[in-house]
Amino acid sequence: MKWENRPQISEYHPFKKEYEELCSMSRDELLKAIKIHIDDYFEIKSKRKNQEVSHVSDFIMEKWHENSIETFYWKFINKETKVTEE
Repeated sequence: MKWENRPQISEYHPFKKEYEELCSMSRDELLKAIKIHIDDYFEIKSKRKNQEVSHVSDFIMEKWHENSIETFYWKFINKETKVTEE
């Protein structure tokens, strides 16, 4: 597979290494990551709901977990950006 429209991640992106790893994953690897991220997302959300004070780290983690779903969409679903078979 070749991903011609792979996004270029800025050197200053706070999750550059992690985002590059997501972009390099196969379809099955990315689906496994999404499952883990969804489980973590709801655990964090439940924890935050039980606390009176929200933590910035929890908010950042929620946003990071959404990246795996977004990456899957751009890499495998969107007609204009998805990978092509070689």
